[in-house]
Amino acid sequence: MRRLLVATILLAATACSAKNPLPPSQSPGFTALTATAAGLRAQKIYVALGNEIATYPATANGNVAPSVLLAGAKTGLESADRLVVTNAGTMWTCPSSFTVVGFAAGASGNVAPARSISTGLVPCYGLAVDKTGRVAVVGGGGNGRVQIWARGARGNDKPSQTIFGARTQINRPWGLAFSSPGALYVTSLADYPPSFAGQNIAAFAPTANGNEAPLRVISGSNTGIAVPRSIFIDSWRSLIWIVNERGWSIEAFPIGANGNAHPSIAIVGPHTQLENPLAVAVDAAGYVYASDLTRITVYAPGANGDATPVQTITGTKVKLGFSLSVR
Repeated sequence: MRRLLVATILLAATACSAKNPLPPSQSPGFTALTATAAGLRAQKIYVALGNEIATYPATANGNVAPSVLLAGAKTGLESADRLVVTNAGTMWTCPSSFTVVGFAAGASGNVAPARSISTGLVPCYGLAVDKTGRVAVVGGGGNGRVQIWARGARGNDKPSQTIFGARTQINRPWGLAFSSPGALYVTSLADYPPSFAGQNIAAFAPTANGNEAPLRVISGSNTGIAVPRSIFIDSWRSLIWIVNERGWSIEAFPIGANGNAHPSIAIVGPHTQLENPLAVAVDAAGYVYASDLTRITVYAPGANGDATPVQTITGTKVKLGFSLSVR
């Protein structure tokens, strides 16, 4: 509930200036989670709705009610607003600020999670799970930190890695994602509000630990980064995707981008229907999914610039949260 109130305040505070979205990148190359197999479109969109996890068909459009997948006292879901669905179908979420749980593939109804991990004093602002089963959480303010647990961790097990300190450039972190080789990507909101200064995407080695500098940092005026609430690593096309809540945009950078880089893709403009987007995911077929507190928009493979969504899920029946995952 605390994060919902904070996000609501941010949405209200940024509404006026956000109506002038960021211009598309002018870089030379600029042209107008998780599918089951490379090249195939996802089948479902998963959303965390506080005390339940629900799904929409990936092809849903219009005023569509979700199908509730998980809900009830046994689930322990209270304020779930982070969600990762792995290729194996395991559903990971943060049911409250300081706990991560994993539900078995195929779980539905009022069932208990298969595994629970206590994050200690680190709140779950961002959540990621890699292909080997490592679970990562990022949280904290200006002295934010990432905690990573080895596969099979549960209960009060200590994290196997903790990335924390001035050299990390993690500053008010929010988005978190693993690449297929296991590198970790973190987005930082830095001094926002009121300043965009220092906002970045930091990439860390799979073995990063302690006060370790990132391998690469994307930051600067060319990037268009403006309150990056969510990040997704597209291993099929070797892209880093983010949504910019303040910029009303979706951007993608090459996986090796560094410094003050232009995005190679920038979906932005009045036809996109993006308004304070909070989450992004991409499937193997290249469809791009974004959500805010009023709609889910879906863009065709290759979408760029002021692209019109091929699907918009919105209306009185629609329920949305702070995150989405696709599979």
